[in-house]
Formats: sequence, structure tokens, C-alpha cells
Amino acid sequence: MTEREAVAHLLRRATFGPTADEVDAAERVGVAATLDALLTPATPDRGAAATPLPALGPDPYAALAEKPSREQRQQANRERREQVLTLTGWWLDRMVAADDQVAEKLLFFWHGHWATSAQKVRSAPLLLRQLETLRRHGRGPLEPLVTAMVRDPALILWLDGQKNTRKAPNENLARELMELFTLGIGGGYTESDVKEGARALTGWVVDRRTGAARFEARRHDPRPKTILGATGDLDAEAYARLLAGRPETARFVAARLWFRYAGPQPAAPADLAGPDTAATLRRVFTAPAFAQTRDTLVKQPVEWLVGALRQLGVRPSALPEQRRRQVLAGLNAMDQVPLR
Repeated sequence: MTEREAVAHLLRRATFGPTADEVDAAERVGVAATLDALLTPATPDRGAAATPLPALGPDPYAALAEKPSREQRQQANRERREQVLTLTGWWLDRMVAADDQVAEKLLFFWHGHWATSAQKVRSAPLLLRQLETLRRHGRGPLEPLVTAMVRDPALILWLDGQKNTRKAPNENLARELMELFTLGIGGGYTESDVKEGARALTGWVVDRRTGAARFEARRHDPRPKTILGATGDLDAEAYARLLAGRPETARFVAARLWFRYAGPQPAAPADLAGPDTAATLRRVFTAPAFAQTRDTLVKQPVEWLVGALRQLGVRPSALPEQRRRQVLAGLNAMDQVPLR
């Protein structure tokens, strides 16, 4: 593989897709310097500054009466759909415009990993808050990320955490937390661990008026729990720390990063997990097997679209409204619209 092929391969995988000028610049400095620049980006990010957070307004459902009329519900639904469209359009614009492409693509990875959807969460402000949580913790160690996510309002609503009480534990969040987000299938947990994990998560509810998650002690089960061999009065934070500290979690997340950034073949190297996600990404991109993954990974629709727009120099926000909606309709036809 030539130097140009190597830097082009790195840029295609680490970002949404390089421009020709970016490939030329990377070739001049080489693979090592390019990787250092990608993982330790310069500040400020002018592209991010040019795409500030959208002003979504209040959650339309928060203002509904206790028993809203049919017309009030319909109006709230219309406002919610417009807010979700605004948020999705903003994020696509940020993906294209951001100088720190690693951060945007990593945010897209975490959005798919900690999967939620506006169809059930029914709140664009909560989804925006989740994106900011994933952005804030996404490059760092897993413990702060997992701890923040077990208290994330959108995730709690998505997996019925607000229905989880000491009298009627709901296992959805605990099960997915182990199976999909941390340990992975076959990660050494049992059905008993899931049940005990659900008890640890009891007490967290979401206030739709404020959009905040809050702890209600009367709904929490304070009795001792045994999870993955650890016994004590484990609450949500202790449970998150326990999961994040397991070697199975580090290996599972590292393998997911390899799958999305390198591809399904060859398999992820055994020593891929680093002390934080940025270090794991560095190991992904410097692994000898990474060079063998050229032409083995099919881009997801969002990655393909954002890469094409970057190469063309087109910002979605600069398009007429009808064209912007056509872009989203195209993604919908390919069955991948962020936040949906």
C-alpha cells in the first residue's frame, strides 16, 4: 500500500469521507502525523462553531393538559415532528461542517450503540441532550459514559426505566445495558444478574415538564443485591461502575469499534481495548490488520451521504427547504435516518 493509499484509507475510516485537498495534505505529512492530528484536533473547531446547537423550543408534550383533547394531541405531534426534523437537519449539517471529523463520526457510532429513537422517546430536546452527553464522554473512559447513560432521560424512556419500581421491577434497561451496551451477548452475566441489575436501577424517573431525570427514593429498592459476584446496596451509579470496569465490557466495546471502523473481517485483535475510547481508536487504526480491511466495509447511508456532501462542498443548511427534505427522504428510503 502506498503512502497515499494508506492515508486515504485512514481518512475514509476515521472520518465521514475526506476531500481531495485533505488527502493531499495528509500525504505530505504521512500516516503517523495524520493520525495524531485526527485524535488530538486543533481548537477551536470553526465548522462546529458555524453550526451551533439548534433552538428547538420547549417540548410540546410538556405543555399538554392532563387529559388533552384530540386536537391538542395532534398539534403536539406536529410540533414534535418539526422539532425532530430540525434536530436531524442540524446534526447532518454539523457532520458535514465539523473540522473535528473524528468527534462527529464517533458521535454517530455511539448514537447507534446506545440506540434510541424519537418514535418512542417523543422528544427532540431529550435526544439533543443525549447527543451532548455522548459527545462529552464519547472519547474518554467507559465509566463516566456508562454512568451518565444510565441516568439519561431519553434512554430511560426508551427502555421503560421510568416503570421500574421496587414493587414491580422492569428488566428492559438492565437487560439491554448488559447485552447490547456493555458486556455483550455471552459476556458472563446470568438471568439473576439482569434481575438484580433491574433492582439497582429502580427509582429513576423522567419529568416530562423539565426533561430531567430524577431519583425518587420511595421507588428504589434499597435491599442488598448481588450482581456479577459483587454484593452490596448497589444503586444505578454503582451498577454502572461495576459494568464499565469489567474486562468483558472493554473487549466488547473495542470489538464494536473495530466492526464499525475496520469491518467484519478480519476479526478484532485481542489486545484492542485501550484505557479510553480515543486510545482504542488509535489501536484500531495502527493495528497491522487494519491495512487489510481496504474495500471490505460498506458505508452506512448516513456515512455515504455526509461523505459525498463533504467532497462536493455542500452544506445541507445551504440547500432550499425542499431539497433538505428530499435529502432526509432519501435517507428514509435507505432506512437510516438519524434519531428516527
